[in-house]
Amino acid sequence: MTDAEIEFQMDRLADKKRPLDEVRDFSFARQALKELAVGK
Repeated sequence: MTDAEIEFQMDRLADKKRPLDEVRDFSFARQALKELAVGK
């Protein structure tokens, strides 16, 4: 999802606004990239 899509959903569903960095989590993607780099 794009930042705009995430913000739209947060506005629609949440009672209070939260920073995007508190909502999105790319740690799984970073870990996958790290594992792929080790496998080379």
